[in-house]
Amino acid sequence: MIKAVFFDAGETLIHRNPSLVVIAKRILEEAGVKVQTGILSSVIKATAKDMGKITEKGAMSDSDKWDFFLRAVFLKLKVRDEGALEKIKMRLKNGTSFRAYAEVPGVLKELRSKKVILGVISNASSYLKKILDRAGLSNMFDHVVVSEIEGVEKPHKKIFDIALKKAGVKRDEFIFIGDNFIADVAGASRAGIKAVWLARDTSNAQFSYAHAADKKTHRVKNLRDFLQYMKKEKML
Repeated sequence: MIKAVFFDAGETLIHRNPSLVVIAKRILEEAGVKVQTGILSSVIKATAKDMGKITEKGAMSDSDKWDFFLRAVFLKLKVRDEGALEKIKMRLKNGTSFRAYAEVPGVLKELRSKKVILGVISNASSYLKKILDRAGLSNMFDHVVVSEIEGVEKPHKKIFDIALKKAGVKRDEFIFIGDNFIADVAGASRAGIKAVWLARDTSNAQFSYAHAADKKTHRVKNLRDFLQYMKKEKML
């Protein structure tokens, strides 16, 4: 029986609206840099894929990873505008564009009604708690484990162990779901925790790393499907 359900945050519980591509394009254009949406989207997607090895190592903080990523995007676009880069970084860090996915409140309330311990494990800055609050979700979690606060990033086992300790449950009583296959699914699995891959159909899926996914991992399209999966497997 599952006693604790922990979630990734970005693109699992909450999503950017507008998307990363739209945010970057707007800020670049404000700085006088014209770039076609299709080209910007392709560069962001390719650069995100290149970040796979960095994600696997989990050696950079979330803020450092975004800095590295955006500088790589600007280099490919041949843009030299430190002001625009910093503005995009702060917009992403503040998370003002994040909104909760429509099914999230209902799923969390149903899990809560079953006395399940709820939590978040996210590679994020300390701003995450404010972001969850703005999305109307902060009061729905018992524990929020943030990488930059804990000093360790997914996919490292340590961050999952921190969450386990906070939840006070055994490994086989804990399940984790996230959209990033490398950080979330592979990381949780290596930590001996049951993991489910959330493969949403979204314009913000640049960091899902679907190319690394294996056929053994159970995947769902949204959190309502995840809840039904848990019921079907008699985890609740």
